[in-house]
Amino acid sequence: KAALGRMCTACRRLTPSLQYLEEVRQHLQRLPAIDPAKPTIILSGAPSTGKSSFMNLITRADVEVAAFPFTTKSLYLGHTDWAYLSWQVIDTPGLLDRPLEERNTIEMTAVMAMVHLRAAIVFMLDISGTCGYTIEQQVNLFHSLNEIFSNRPVTVVLTKTDIISPEDIDPTDKARIDSLNAPNVEFRSMSSMTGAGVEEVKQSVCERIRNMRAEAKKTSNKLNQVAAQLHVAKPAEPLPANIPSSVYNSTGLNRPTQKQLEEEAGGAG
Repeated sequence: KAALGRMCTACRRLTPSLQYLEEVRQHLQRLPAIDPAKPTIILSGAPSTGKSSFMNLITRADVEVAAFPFTTKSLYLGHTDWAYLSWQVIDTPGLLDRPLEERNTIEMTAVMAMVHLRAAIVFMLDISGTCGYTIEQQVNLFHSLNEIFSNRPVTVVLTKTDIISPEDIDPTDKARIDSLNAPNVEFRSMSSMTGAGVEEVKQSVCERIRNMRAEAKKTSNKLNQVAAQLHVAKPAEPLPANIPSSVYNSTGLNRPTQKQLEEEAGGAG
């Protein structure tokens, strides 16, 4: 009875911790099965900038798209094919321009995905302003995430070009967009409604992440480690070639060669 009483007391004290672990377990169960070793593309940006629409166009996923912000509340995983390879595409919830400590759980999910996954970043920037956020706010959001973007390829995609052309942007806003330029940043434009520029964006991002992975393998020491474990046997002295005289000089044969017989019979066939 004393032992049972001690166990019940321990369970009551551990109840808050066990409830927290159960919430974590349920949350992990809802997360998609992301393969860290697979080439990955992460879609980021402010709410309603066209991330989910772009994902539905290039992958087999069916992400909910609506005219109001924060439709995407968690990570969505899709797959696309390019250059005979399978690529992971992760749609993240929309982010707001505010300090990291003020972000909610939904926003932190997107931030943690960009921090911990070695992937190419596609930053969607709505130039029409129909998403509810000005170009200045979206540019400030990019600058707030600049530390995360600094060591990976970033593609800034100007979306909703069917509403306004990139050439018609206000000069002040155009200067703000140009301030995003960096050695690892590339600019593209597209429209999810008309499909213009979608394939070009996909091809450009896939090429950049493939080059990034190739450079990482070249600079890694893994190749030298594998070569150090291999032993290539070589003869002490090079051996001379041993070619029979009948093969080396076919004219010395006492019979015609098969090639000569073929030609006398009228050629091949």
